[in-house]
Amino acid sequence: MSIGWFRILHRNSNRPVQGDFNAHMNSNGSNVKTVIVAAVPEINRNISSLFAKFKFDIIGSTTSLDEAHTILRKSQPEGIVYFLDVDINEVLTAFQIFDELPQTPILLLGQLDALIKVKLKKLKNPTMHSDYPLRNPFSVLNRFKSLILGDTDNSDIFALEFINHILNEIYLLTPRTYKKTVKALITQVFQNVEKRNSNFVFDQNTLTIFYSIDVTEIKTQQMILLVSSFALNEFIQLLDKNIDEHWSHSLVQDAILQVLIKFGNKNQKLLQVFIDQFDDLAEYKSTLNLPTGSKDEQLDVHVGLITLENDGPVLKKFIGSGSLFDPVNVAQLVLLVGQGESYREGIYGPVPFNTPVGDYVTIIASKKMKSDTLTDERMGGTTLALCVGIFHRSLVKTIKVRKVFKTIFYPFLEKLSVNDIDENILSRINQGILNYLQDNTS
Repeated sequence: MSIGWFRILHRNSNRPVQGDFNAHMNSNGSNVKTVIVAAVPEINRNISSLFAKFKFDIIGSTTSLDEAHTILRKSQPEGIVYFLDVDINEVLTAFQIFDELPQTPILLLGQLDALIKVKLKKLKNPTMHSDYPLRNPFSVLNRFKSLILGDTDNSDIFALEFINHILNEIYLLTPRTYKKTVKALITQVFQNVEKRNSNFVFDQNTLTIFYSIDVTEIKTQQMILLVSSFALNEFIQLLDKNIDEHWSHSLVQDAILQVLIKFGNKNQKLLQVFIDQFDDLAEYKSTLNLPTGSKDEQLDVHVGLITLENDGPVLKKFIGSGSLFDPVNVAQLVLLVGQGESYREGIYGPVPFNTPVGDYVTIIASKKMKSDTLTDERMGGTTLALCVGIFHRSLVKTIKVRKVFKTIFYPFLEKLSVNDIDENILSRINQGILNYLQDNTS
C-alpha cells in the first residue's frame, strides 16, 4: 500500500522542564520526533523541510501504510499528520488505523470530499483540517500543537497568536506602495530574534513566528511577548529612519490597538507585560487594572549587576534585597536579551519579576563589557553585563517616557569593563530610579 504522506509525532523525553530557564537556554529547541510516510518524493522533501524548520526531529520515513501501521503501534505517537490520498481506499485504510489510537490528535491536509467527511464524523480522534499546500503553515502548526496539548481554544498559544495577529495587522494597515519595505523591515528584526534565541522561528513569507518549546508555561508566554515587543520597538526605529510619512509614526500603535480590540479582555494580565513596553500605549495602559502596592512597597527599589560567567548568569553585586534575584529570574533576564554569541544591548522593560514576597517589575540595561572571568573564546574576552532596577509593579503607570532610563543607567552604560562597576555606581542608579518614581507618583 502507498499513500500521499503520513507523519507520526512522538513525545520527546529530552524536553527542558517547564519554568527551568537554564534548561531553556541550553535546549536545542526540539519539540517532537517525527516519522514521514510519503509516496511522492517531492512532497516528502517539502514537508520534511518545513517540519525541520519548526525544529521537529525526523526519525524515519516510509511509503507504506503497512509500515506506518507498525511504527504507530510501537511508537505511542503524540499526534498524526495525514495527507488525504486521491485513492479513497487508501484513506479508508488510514482511518481504520486511526481507530486503534482514538486519543491521538490528527491533522488532515488536502481536499475533503463528501465520503471522507462522512467517515471523518465517525473518528474518535481530536481532529483538525487544512488545505494543502499550506497557505500559512506556522498558524496551522501552532493550532495543531494546541490541539495536541488539549487546548481547543488556543489559550496555551495565546502569546504566539497575539503577536502573529499584530504582524499581520501591520502589513494590512501599510499603504500598498510601502508594503515591500515594511515587510523587509519586519523580516530584518525578527530574523535577528531567531539569531538571538534558538527557540524562535520566523517565516518571512507569511510574517509569522513559532516557538519550538512548550508554550503552556506562563513564564514562557511572557518571554514570547517581551522578546517580540523588543523586536517591534526595533522595527519602529527602523520605520522612522526609512519611511517619513504621517501614517508611519503610529503604524505599530494602530496595529496593536486593533488586535487588542479583537482579543478583548482575554488574558489581560499577560497583555500588560506586552503593553508596558510601548510609551504610545500609555492611554490604553491607564484602563488596565494594575496591582496596587503599599506606600513602603512604592519606595522599594533594588539594583543588581548580573554577568554571564562560565557556569551561567551570576548576580555579582546588588543594592537592596539580594533575595529577589533568584536563579530562575536571573536566567530569564539573560535569556530575554539573547543566546549564544548574539545579544541585544540597550534599555529594556519593564519586565515582570514575580517573587514570593511581591509583584515586581525590572528595567534592564544590557551591554557587552570586558571580562577576565569568562573564558569562552567565542566571547573574545567580553561578557554580557546586565544592570537591573527592580520596583513594585504598581509604579509602572508612573513611567511616561522610558527613554529617561538611558540617563539613569548612564553610569553603567559608559563603562567598558565589568571590573569598573562598583557599589557606588549601583547606588547612584538606585537613587536615580527612586527619584524618578517619587517625582512622578501622584
